Amino acid sequence: MRALPNLCPQCGFSPNAVQKSSDFPSPCKVPNISPFSPSDAKLHSPKDAESMLLCQEISRIDDAIHQLYEERASLCRRLNETQSFVANLPSNVLITIFEYVCPPSEYNSSHQRIRRPQDAKPLVLPIFALSAVSTRWRQILLFAPFFWSKLDWHWKYHLSPDDTSALLRTYFTRASPLKFDLKLTIDEKWEIENTIPYNNPDHVDGHLDALKQTIFYENCDRIGKLSLDAPIRWLHLLSNSFIHLSDLSLRSGRIDECIDLSHLHSLTRVTFMNIKATPVLPWKRISTIHLIYAHINVALDLLKRCPHLTSFHSHHPNPVKNGSITQTIKDPITLSHLKWLEWNCVGSLWDDALFRFMSFPNLKRLSLSGDVSWNLDWEQTLMAFLMRLPVDPPLNLELGYIRDYSGDPVPVLKTIFRALGSSLRDLTVLEDDHTFLEKLITLLIPSSSPYSSPSPPSSPSSPSSPSLSSLTSSTSSFFTSLNYRNKIYLPSLHTFSIHSASTRDLSSTANTLNHGASVFTRLRGAPPQSPAIIHGDLFVELLRQRRKVLHVQKFSLDLNLSTMCGCFGEWRKRCKEEVRKLIEEGFELEVLERGKRVEWL
Repeated sequence: MRALPNLCPQCGFSPNAVQKSSDFPSPCKVPNISPFSPSDAKLHSPKDAESMLLCQEISRIDDAIHQLYEERASLCRRLNETQSFVANLPSNVLITIFEYVCPPSEYNSSHQRIRRPQDAKPLVLPIFALSAVSTRWRQILLFAPFFWSKLDWHWKYHLSPDDTSALLRTYFTRASPLKFDLKLTIDEKWEIENTIPYNNPDHVDGHLDALKQTIFYENCDRIGKLSLDAPIRWLHLLSNSFIHLSDLSLRSGRIDECIDLSHLHSLTRVTFMNIKATPVLPWKRISTIHLIYAHINVALDLLKRCPHLTSFHSHHPNPVKNGSITQTIKDPITLSHLKWLEWNCVGSLWDDALFRFMSFPNLKRLSLSGDVSWNLDWEQTLMAFLMRLPVDPPLNLELGYIRDYSGDPVPVLKTIFRALGSSLRDLTVLEDDHTFLEKLITLLIPSSSPYSSPSPPSSPSSPSSPSLSSLTSSTSSFFTSLNYRNKIYLPSLHTFSIHSASTRDLSSTANTLNHGASVFTRLRGAPPQSPAIIHGDLFVELLRQRRKVLHVQKFSLDLNLSTMCGCFGEWRKRCKEEVRKLIEEGFELEVLERGKRVEWL
């Protein structure tokens, strides 16, 4: 008889029947569970309707996951394509590309925008957007200080004073070791409305303490160029700690009192707006002066006091009583270093005083605009001044709005052309009115050209004296040509430019900071201007006379008008063949439209 198994005395359970722990599945192993199917719900759920809803929700989530995977794969492909091209570009090529986004010649600015609502996301400066693309781009920008060396910061469009100070510190740090170019506009009334009372200047200045501390105390020795549009009381912050400040522009409203800037020993270029009293400057160091809406006696006083001045610009001067002229200029003054004089005439004795008492023996560029023909004495003074100018170096003349109230060229224009004679090589005219332009070009091309119209048939020569007839004919032709050449104004003219008022206007006073450009003012009371559609025959005759009568080898014609489609269409249609003939004969002609060399020739 088989022995009975040993049973537990209490429950009758045999220890041999207990399964070993190693036989159980490991808790770390994931069981192989089959995918869910709708049949599972039917088998395991007593509520078929609820199960079907869950199945539909699970299917929807599966579809969404599948779509996200497809979108991710597409983005990865695009990322790989982009990285495969850009990642291999050398750093110098990337810097060239970045310069188109953040040009070193322009300010890093985002204030050209509308006022954004409170909850809108802030606009990011382009340089920060580039820095956020990748680590490599960020490193390239960090090691290119010229990208950080210019900033146009308009107070009312941006951040709080503390945030602005932090941003400025970032720019100053990353621009090292270059000198910093800062354009700062403080429109405190707009920014602090409903915050602190505007009628208390102390409260306003206290609100901006962090900003002033960053610019005028911590980093003043880093600033090389400063354009400041801030309250007048901020001018005292320009201390002698600005040891590298060479270019200063003050647009802080009307300056009624004399300001002392003589302690700025590196200062060479200054711009003043609405200034009524002559400032104190380091006179011997100043080379360039820009004045906007300044009193005209201040302009003449600055000319007199700066012996090494090379460029002087006066826009929209405010005339004062004529009795103070003798107090400003008593003796003749010679500015031997002046190369460019831009003067907006106001039609008064002040203009006469400038050109009567002052001499510029090395003047290369003269820009006149405004009321340039107010009386006979002024015309004689201008004539004498122009005749004193040396033939060498050749003069570049710019004339703006030189027409009278009827739209005709002012009579003094002939005086200017006669006085300059053969010394004028470059002429620029700022005008839109096509009637005036046609009359101006007609003035440059006398109508009795032996090359523009067929000559009358000559009488038959005598058979007995052919040589005498030939000699008489050649002598007559020679004197006719010589007489005609003497009638042509500006025989040495090699460059003739016509610019539209809309392309070079003083609508924005910020343009005056571009020291390489000329700015004219509109003639007071001038009639409305007509579209600039000029007959091409006038241009052809101008070019033909320069080539065949004056024997000019090279000539440049620059057309930059506002209504260029009509003007250029007429010019191309009527002049194309004639101009090509001149070029085929050896005439080196350069024609520019909108500053670009034409291709239709």
